[in-house]
Amino acid sequence: MTAGASAQQLHKKRVARKSLWIRIWRARYLYLFLLPSISLLLVFVYWPAIQAFYRSFFIYDGYSINRFVGLNQYKFVLADPEFHISLKNMAIFLAFELTLPLFGPIIAAEAIYNLHNRQHQASWRFMLIVPAIIPALVLLLIWQYIYHPIGGAANIMMKGLGLPTQTWLANPTLVKPALMFTGVPWVGGIWMLVYLAGLLGIPTEVIDASIVDGASRLRRFFSIDLPLLWGQIKLTMILIIIYQIQGFFGILVLTDGGPINASLVPGLYLYHQAFGARASEGAKDFGKASAVGVILFIVILVFSLAVERLKRSDDEGFSQ
Repeated sequence: MTAGASAQQLHKKRVARKSLWIRIWRARYLYLFLLPSISLLLVFVYWPAIQAFYRSFFIYDGYSINRFVGLNQYKFVLADPEFHISLKNMAIFLAFELTLPLFGPIIAAEAIYNLHNRQHQASWRFMLIVPAIIPALVLLLIWQYIYHPIGGAANIMMKGLGLPTQTWLANPTLVKPALMFTGVPWVGGIWMLVYLAGLLGIPTEVIDASIVDGASRLRRFFSIDLPLLWGQIKLTMILIIIYQIQGFFGILVLTDGGPINASLVPGLYLYHQAFGARASEGAKDFGKASAVGVILFIVILVFSLAVERLKRSDDEGFSQ
């Protein structure tokens, strides 16, 4: 590269930087309106995350930082058999969530999209989105009643079929399938609307061309609809992965990680470290909990970067 070309590039960068500051200054009032939201994010989201990273290097009980221990918290967590069990359970739940719960809403959106009657479309869309409005705790308590060993709906059904009753949430073999089944029928919710919006965004010319070519609905689904929904599918995948890595609310309500850690996941392991294992066994250890949080953050970051790289490679391939 010649000196003249290098100077020209440097000049272009300076002009671009100057124009950026000019655009920011012109939109200064908009940034002032955003300032309260940015301040709240800094105080309640970013600052606690920075504090968690800092306190992961200390013995910390939630009230006072006792002493610096370096990487000992991380060594303890990574060597803890309970943490290994939680990772294995998380992998099993994640593998399941990337099957039926991922593709169920796609099938539901496709079925609604292919309804010719607009009123029927609206009715089915409303019925499938209603479960997302119901508070998650209410649904979990309903499932807790269904799985109750005495008088629960699941065991009543088993008796009616002449099968032995089960302790669904207290059996290490059955607890994972029982927790997975709480999402039945895996067709409704926000993701169905996301996929339906993607389908509605497909140009009518493409659909008309496929009809003229004599393509069946099944062929159109695999050749047109599914490829054009790939962006929404990747978004769903990364959010499912993030939730499965750090989420634990449903398991906390139904099993608290039991029996004998058969449903323990990393997010719940973090909760137990922070507030005392099983509520009464051991002292609070926010230092180890912070270390777990940092480890989970790194795992989520790796997955997010991988999906972003996949998205970027797909976009480049599409543009070419």
